[in-house]
Order: sequence, then C-alpha cells, then structure tokens
Amino acid sequence: MTCKWRALPLRSRLDLPLLALLTFAFVACEVTGAVALEGRLRVVPVLVIPSDNSEIYEGGKIAAYKDLVRKYLALAQSYYRTQLVTDTFEIADGDPLVYAAKHPHSYYDDHLSKLEPDVGHLLVRELFTWLGEDRYSSRSVYLQIYARPSAHALPGPLRYPIDDNYFGHGGTFNGPPNTGGGHIQLELAYLMETDDYPFLSTLIHELGHAFGLDHSDCHGYDMDTNGSMMASNTRLWSKGFSLSVPPPVFNPEEYLMLAQNKLAFPNFDFIPARHNPRGKSLATADSCTLGWIDETIGEYRNMPGMGFELFWDGERINGPEAAFYSRQEAREDCAWNTQTYPHTRVTCTYNGEPFMVGRRAPPRRRSPTAKSKAKR
Repeated sequence: MTCKWRALPLRSRLDLPLLALLTFAFVACEVTGAVALEGRLRVVPVLVIPSDNSEIYEGGKIAAYKDLVRKYLALAQSYYRTQLVTDTFEIADGDPLVYAAKHPHSYYDDHLSKLEPDVGHLLVRELFTWLGEDRYSSRSVYLQIYARPSAHALPGPLRYPIDDNYFGHGGTFNGPPNTGGGHIQLELAYLMETDDYPFLSTLIHELGHAFGLDHSDCHGYDMDTNGSMMASNTRLWSKGFSLSVPPPVFNPEEYLMLAQNKLAFPNFDFIPARHNPRGKSLATADSCTLGWIDETIGEYRNMPGMGFELFWDGERINGPEAAFYSRQEAREDCAWNTQTYPHTRVTCTYNGEPFMVGRRAPPRRRSPTAKSKAKR
C-alpha cells in the first residue's frame, strides 16, 4: 500500500513542521504494511474466581456482577467512540465469562507481591489454556475482574490510590500496538464501589494500556495536570457511571498510536489537522511502547512479516523477539548493524515494509533479554 501522507494536499503538508510530517509519514507507511496479523481484537470480560472463594456462587451474586461489568464496558466503549469518532473497540458477544481459577487466593497474592512470574502473566497463561489461545493467535483483551475471598477483603473505604498490593494493571501480550491482544486486571471490590473508586476512568485508562498506550509522561506531559486519560490527573476521575466535566481526551501521540492498532481500531485513521492541529513532533510515538510479556505466557517463535526483521545479504537473521520491537528499537538495531558490518548488505523491514537508516544514524544495540515493562 502507498503511504497516506503522499495524498495530502500540498498546503496541508506545509502547515506541519517537517519533523512531525516525517514522523507521521514513517509511521503511516508502516501501519499500512502490517500484513502479518489478521482479525479484530475484542474485549473479553472474565470474572476470575480463586478456588477458595465458594461464597461468590451464592445468592445470584455472579449475575449482578456480570450486569455491572457490561454496563461499565458499554460506557467505556462509548467514550472511545466519542474520542475517535469513526471507530471504537469491540466487546465479545455473550455474557462475561466466569473462570474458576486453579489455585487459592494465597497463590495469586504471593505472585502479586513476592514471587515471579507476575500474577497477571500467570492468569493470562491459564486463560490461554482454558480458551485454547496463545500469544500470537489471540485476538482477545482479557478484562480480568478478580474476586478475592471475603476473608482477604481489601480495607474499606476504598480510596484511590490505595497501595500497590492490589490487582490493577493493563498491558499488551507482545509489546507495541497492533501486535496482538492484551490483558487488564481489576478488583471486583472496585467494580462494586460505585461511589469511592473511579472504576470507569480506571477501566478506560487500563484499556489504553491493553491497546498499546504508555503513560502520558513518556511523551513529556505532566501526569498530574495533563488532560489525557493516560495521565493520573485527579480532576479526570470518574464518579460512579459519570465521567469528569470536561471529560479526558487523548494527546496527539496517543491518537497516532491508537490509529496504528488496526487490530483494535481498523476504521480509525490519524488525521494531522484534527488530531495534531499544532503540528507537535510525534517522534515519541515510535519509542513510548510497552514491553512484551516474557515466555511465561508462551514460547517465542518466528513470525515473518511481524515487527522488525533484519537481513544480511538477503538472509533473515533476527531472533523471534524482534517481532516485539518498537519502531525506534528497530531503527536503532538496523543502524547498529549497518555501521558495524559495512561490508555486509544490511536490509531491514518493519511489519513487512522496508525502511532505511543513514550510516551516521545514532545506533543503540538492543538487549536481547530486555524485560517487559509493567503498567498501572
């Protein structure tokens, strides 16, 4: 496919700073070339019940919880529609799932606070096994609502933020946007606390992580004052089923990254005049991506056409983790190889599209054992 920036009228191109234009052109080319992955992401709500929580099955509680999850997800879906206009995320058909987990709460709590691997990764692995998916084939964003037993209830009243010793997290399986599914962990107690805990805004924020967004400070914004949903500005917290007035928005870099995620938002395109009217440089959209989950959730394997691919004299030599590199990491690795092996014909692609770096580009060798970054 051709790059969309070429079709812009000349006047539109001149209205943008050169760096912002070039950044957009590079990213737009790569988004259209992402042919390795097909299908569409859907948010799958799952009530996760540890094996020692038998009381939850009494008195019709699960049906009430399902209704609340559906209501909050519909509101979050409406919010994304309002912000993106031309698209929003899909929700899986049918009732929220109920997963009777393999272990008691103490097991998951230990992996939350003391033991590796991370509890979120463990539960993703369990859900993969239960649903017959894997990190590459899954088109799911698992919204895990964790139902801890009453004997281990969180102290009340629930005020945000409480501390780090609770289930609150969002992220992708494979790193950058458009590389597959993701997961979110939230507490059932927060779902039920419609007055004291901003569940709706928290859900929208964590969905952003599951779609590949980093925190707003990665792009240089102040987390306490920025108007994005990916900040932590208390003015933007929801109250019950209502968002703040005015509601939170997305920053230009975040609009661009959501547009890159065609698995989640195939009908949303980044339009500079609308989403970046001040012509801000969008270079950080190439580097502010989430790390991938390690092999706790499944072994890496070679995926031609996905992410970064490196060729020496026409032979593909990159390892499977390169599929999870950000665009910035791909450029740096390509530059390093180009400079280090001047007598080798080095070619590089990202999502199947060739790209080039200058031999004087600042290289940084990518560590093959980089750990994933947790986001809250």
